[in-house]
Amino acid sequence: MEGSLKTVVERRPECEWLTFCIPFDLPDAPGRGQRQSAREKFDDRKRSWCKRIPDAGRVRIELWSEGELLERLVQHRNQRGLERFWRDREVFSPDWCRNRVETAVRSAGRRYSPELQVELPTAFALEGLALSESWWCRYGALRESVVSAAREVERSAGDDTADETQQLCDMLKSLPERIPERPPERVRWNRCLT
Repeated sequence: MEGSLKTVVERRPECEWLTFCIPFDLPDAPGRGQRQSAREKFDDRKRSWCKRIPDAGRVRIELWSEGELLERLVQHRNQRGLERFWRDREVFSPDWCRNRVETAVRSAGRRYSPELQVELPTAFALEGLALSESWWCRYGALRESVVSAAREVERSAGDDTADETQQLCDMLKSLPERIPERPPERVRWNRCLT
């Protein structure tokens, strides 16, 4: 581990985070005749590396043991969580949902009519949670209308405006950057709103 940290510090100056993965859990309690647990020994070793290895203090060092690795594996979005891990069954995947809808439509028979389908407001929120393509299309249209309206307010304000109006115009100028066109997989909305 120390050698890996030295390599990262020397050869990868842009690296800020180093995660070590081990296939077992460190015992929390110290063994007989020991004063420290294995986790405490690792934490001491980390502090020692940061003191002895030049520039190692800039790198955040983490340790993922068996428990953390297993948690990350079963939470992977393509694996559909614990159900997939333990029972090898897919739940809530697009195919799973499509099959359930088709089964419900077949069961309803003549009682179901797509023309009578009612779109609920919660549907858009659920589409957003799934980051579906239809949500991105609607998001893009809404974003464009907000950005266009902001530009129109800015144009119509002119140069001779009150301080409050000028502040509003300054905020509106940065709006397109603050509301991303297509955010990354993990959206940090608080950055968009501050």
